[in-house]
Amino acid sequence: LLSRPPADGVPAASSEPPPSKRARGGASAVTAAVAPEELAAAAQLCGHTDCVSALAWPTAALLYSASWDGTVREWDAAVGAATATLSSSGKAALCLDVSLSPATVATGHSDHQLRLWDARSRACSHTFFDHSDNVGCCAFSPEGNCVASGSADRSIKLWDLRTLQLLQHYDAHGDEVHRIAFHPSGSFLLSASADCTLKLWDLCEGRLFYTIHGHEASANGCAFSPAGDFFATAASDRHVMVWRTNFDRLLPAEHKGLALDADPPAVAALPPQLPPQPPQLPPPREPPASATECSSV
Repeated sequence: LLSRPPADGVPAASSEPPPSKRARGGASAVTAAVAPEELAAAAQLCGHTDCVSALAWPTAALLYSASWDGTVREWDAAVGAATATLSSSGKAALCLDVSLSPATVATGHSDHQLRLWDARSRACSHTFFDHSDNVGCCAFSPEGNCVASGSADRSIKLWDLRTLQLLQHYDAHGDEVHRIAFHPSGSFLLSASADCTLKLWDLCEGRLFYTIHGHEASANGCAFSPAGDFFATAASDRHVMVWRTNFDRLLPAEHKGLALDADPPAVAALPPQLPPQPPQLPPPREPPASATECSSV
């Protein structure tokens, strides 16, 4: 979760992670593969006056950033300059997503509202008032005709962008909703929550499809693979888990509901990580009489 920056400003960037984030060895230890000077930022985009909470990079030259200062800034990534500022009257912007067709920006705010912005005129085109707490995540459907939002009020809502009407409402979780992601088919929505669970929603049937218990702490992120046959989840338990969807093989050309005996999502069978091997001893001066085969791991 985000925390307020220190009053004396943001500390200078460093190639060393803070002590709480440094790896402590073991399988999770990570070391830099390149020299620190090779990791230098290509540009620094300045303009926000408070915590920057979200980013979206829909095209090669177009970058958006949302901030607690109540603004969403549009940047020309090629030259590193701001080209527009979308202002929400000082209400902290907590999340954003961008749809290219139609050209629309969605932002969730601390005043419990979800706002839509016309990316061409940079004006707020519509505001949804249905949530009762902070709107912390939002996402456009793959076809761009719907937008979904998740909130600290523990609900998920789905709107039709053609009619601007609420399509579906789910009392989704036992705690705030941190992240949502559409399946590439547009027929399913995955949600991650502070209640440590992931939930998969069948949008065509308007019902909960599966509840996934895999993490031991707040679930903070979720994402589908481009083909939709896998999804990944991340949590405060320091684990990223990759799951096989299983349900995608049941999808007909026109989704009309799934079989009730479909297999639940399962942790994907990824290639196993071999245990560390002991250091090799120098070869003996005299070769052995016969070679001994190594047993497979």
